[in-house]
Amino acid sequence: MAAWKFVVLGFVLSMLGYMHVQSNAINIQSYQQSLTDMYQLAEKENLAIHEWQVRMRDERKDTIRNKEEFAQLVDSWTKQLHDWKKTDVSLKGNEWVVQFTYDNLSHETTESVQLFAYLSPSQDDYTYLITYEVIGLMTSELEFNKMYDMLEERAQLLGLNNADVYVQIKAAHQPVVTKQISNIEYAEKWIKALGAKTVEALDEETFVSVSAYNPAWSPVLKTKENKMNVQVALRQEERMGGRTTVTIGTPIITTEY
Repeated sequence: MAAWKFVVLGFVLSMLGYMHVQSNAINIQSYQQSLTDMYQLAEKENLAIHEWQVRMRDERKDTIRNKEEFAQLVDSWTKQLHDWKKTDVSLKGNEWVVQFTYDNLSHETTESVQLFAYLSPSQDDYTYLITYEVIGLMTSELEFNKMYDMLEERAQLLGLNNADVYVQIKAAHQPVVTKQISNIEYAEKWIKALGAKTVEALDEETFVSVSAYNPAWSPVLKTKENKMNVQVALRQEERMGGRTTVTIGTPIITTEY
């Protein structure tokens, strides 16, 4: 399970080369229950939520033949996202990328859109991805409804109705000193509370990662051996009595943890 110890979005994109996502056309509403379940678990277990994240990823069938066509693509998105901040376009090597960011004050979130083109296996054109990410502070279930409406609007605007979607929360846990419960026991407890069954686990001195499967949630990542769609990770501060950072994600955690 060590391969899951540090997972970033780029790694997930490559992982999907040998993992199969089993799902129909995905929309944001399919994730409302899982994100709500995570929030309710955090509330019940007195986890101090730092942030929630939603990521959408869509690999486009259209191809890009050269840098000029990628530049044209960037221009069209710049016009569409005219009130977003654009970073410098990177055209180094065979991987081209541009990112747009937007501080959404009305929803207290930070949004970003990234266009990423990479050389196709045929070596004669480029495949491109569109990723959308929103990060915010989860305050109440009432805020959920507003957030879901916003995400539906974004999916429509960006053409991401059939995108792969990843959601997660990050929180802090202060264990009760009088209770001798290990991090792996906490992780297993929370996996069970989410209605999932453990598939694989990694238990180290200051780090725990558990992958599990919940048949009620979609989509599902199908590895060579197991189905999985839930991850719980705990990283404990090394100092005595330090807090533990908890990350819970579906179908997989997509940030370093």
